[in-house]
Amino acid sequence: TEEERMDIDEFFGEDVADDVDKVSDNLSINRKQMTDADEYTERVERKVKRVKEIANRASIALLKVAPDVKIVLHETPQQYNRFAKSESRGEYKFEDKTIHINLTLSDLSTVPHEVFHALLLEKALDDPNAVIISRKMLESVRKTIDPTSDLAKKIDKFVSLYGDQPLVQDEEYLAELTGILTSEDRT
Repeated sequence: TEEERMDIDEFFGEDVADDVDKVSDNLSINRKQMTDADEYTERVERKVKRVKEIANRASIALLKVAPDVKIVLHETPQQYNRFAKSESRGEYKFEDKTIHINLTLSDLSTVPHEVFHALLLEKALDDPNAVIISRKMLESVRKTIDPTSDLAKKIDKFVSLYGDQPLVQDEEYLAELTGILTSEDRT
C-alpha cells in the first residue's frame, strides 16, 4: 500500500525516527513497539544477534549486485505483520524491493533464503530464460542430494507447504537450500 511504501521510505531517509536504527543505506532495524527485554531468553538474543550479522553481510553484498533491494529487520511481530504475511519468518516484496525479516520467528537461514528470492526475481526480469535456468539448476542440485538425507527431507517438508504450485516449489526449494547452506557456513 501507499502507507507501507511511505513507512519503508522513512526507514531509509536522511532523518530516521528514534525507534529505527539505520545500519546502512539498505539495512534498517525497526524497533517500533519493542517488547520487554525480559521476554527474550539468552538463546533468542544470540540468534537475533546472529541474524542481524547475516543481514548486515547480505546488505553489503546486495549493494554490489542489486542496489535497489533493501532489508528491514522487524523486532516485533506486530510491525512485521504490517508489511508481510503473519506467522512467516521473512518475505521479499517485489513491489517495493524490500526484504522483511521477522526477528521473532526467523532463523539463521531466513535472510539468505529471502536474498535468494530477491536476486532471482530481480535478475529474472532481465532474462526471459530465468525459469528454464532455475529448473536446470534445480535438476542438477537434486542429483547431488541424497533423497533420503536429512537435508532433502527438511527441504521437501518445507516445499510441501506450497502445495500444487510447481514453479513456486522449484523456487522455494532453491531458496531454502541456499538458506540452509549459507546458515551452516561458519566463515
